[in-house]
Amino acid sequence: TEMAPPGRRAIAIATTIFMQPNNHNPELYCGMMRWCEDAVRFATFPFVLADVLILTNNVDAVRKLCQQPSIHVQAFDADLVQVTNAFARNAYDRPLAKQEKRKMYMPVGYAEAVLPKFDIVRQTQYELILFMDNDVDLFRAGGHRHEDQEQYLRDAKEAWFAGLAGFRA
Repeated sequence: TEMAPPGRRAIAIATTIFMQPNNHNPELYCGMMRWCEDAVRFATFPFVLADVLILTNNVDAVRKLCQQPSIHVQAFDADLVQVTNAFARNAYDRPLAKQEKRKMYMPVGYAEAVLPKFDIVRQTQYELILFMDNDVDLFRAGGHRHEDQEQYLRDAKEAWFAGLAGFRA
C-alpha cells in the first residue's frame, strides 16, 4: 500500500459524481456545490484534518462546480469505466431484463453512473476514506441556530474520534 503523496493527508472525505454527458447545468448539481463547501470546512477541523476527494467522469465540470483549490478531483479509472459501461449495456440485453428495466424506469445510464463508485476502493494512498454520497448534508442536520451548530460539532468530534479509533484498531 502506498502512502499519501507529499502534501496530502492519510484520511480522505470522498464522494463520486457522474455528470450527464452534454448536460452540465449547475442547477442539476446544486447539492454538489454545498457538499464541496461543507466537506472542505469539515476536513479542516483540527479533529479531522482530511483531504477532500471527488471522483468523476468529468473533471473540468466538477472543477467549475467546486472551485475550492484544496479539493482533489480526479477522473474515474478508465478501465473501470469501460467495464461498467459494458456491464450496463450487456445486463439489459435479455428480454426479461429489458422488461424489468421498463418497470423501474431506470435508464442504462443509471448503472453507468452508479457502478464507477467502486473506484473509491482503488484509492489505496489513504489509510481511511469517509465515503458519502454528494447529497449528504454535513452541517445543516445540526440545526440552524448557532447553539445547535456548536452541539452538532461537539457530537461530530466525539463520533469522529470514536469511529476513527475503531477503524484503526
